[in-house]
Amino acid sequence: MAPPQPRLSWRTDPTDPLAVWACWFDPPSHYTLNWGDNTPPQHLPSWSDPVKHTYPAPGQYLLSATADTGQTTSHMLQVTQPPPLAVTGLDLTARVQLDPSATQPAHIKIAWPDWDAQTLHLSPGEHVEAPTMPGARRITITDLTTSQIMSRRIPVTDPQDTYGALEVETDGRTISVKRTKPTQPDPGRTWHVYWGDEHLTVPWAHPTPLPDGAWLSHTYERAGTYYVEAASLYKGLAYTRARQVVIR
Repeated sequence: MAPPQPRLSWRTDPTDPLAVWACWFDPPSHYTLNWGDNTPPQHLPSWSDPVKHTYPAPGQYLLSATADTGQTTSHMLQVTQPPPLAVTGLDLTARVQLDPSATQPAHIKIAWPDWDAQTLHLSPGEHVEAPTMPGARRITITDLTTSQIMSRRIPVTDPQDTYGALEVETDGRTISVKRTKPTQPDPGRTWHVYWGDEHLTVPWAHPTPLPDGAWLSHTYERAGTYYVEAASLYKGLAYTRARQVVIR
């Protein structure tokens, strides 16, 4: 049986485009790893874990390994920068854009937090968007040319937050709600709360006026799932904030 042949294994780092991991597979011996960028070679045992090296700049580098027995092998590496992508959070939307200064299109896969994953080509200056729930949302992008992965957490806003958000607290079968202070004045706008159980009374109960900045409570008689909604009509437009609550 022929002796096992040595093998130099390497891979790019998914989070750092200039970094490479490498190791040498060989019968027990030591080897010298040369990264090809004029940094000092590393003398390592063949049973060591993969080692990481960060190159000073994109380019071509000859990665080579030489065993103490004289066997040697090498790979020519192409170290590249990922495409200059900007990830932005908008109103209920996330956007990915390739910088107009990019010298070539980008072939990428985007993992949206609230939408199907997309595989596409972006030209310089071009962007793509997807519907996204409000809050701090994570977007993960894979550069399919280099296999590099970029992950960003972005703030996605809700345009109705300018009219105040709805806070909800639960205590047994009692629900308390409060509308937080809006970021812009809303004179003349009156808010009411619909508790979701108005149809269970005879006659149906009317919605409850909701004062600004004050807690308002309601106790449910039956267990179930209800939608608590704060709503306002102003100049022909409806503004609503809703939450689902479960009463046990």
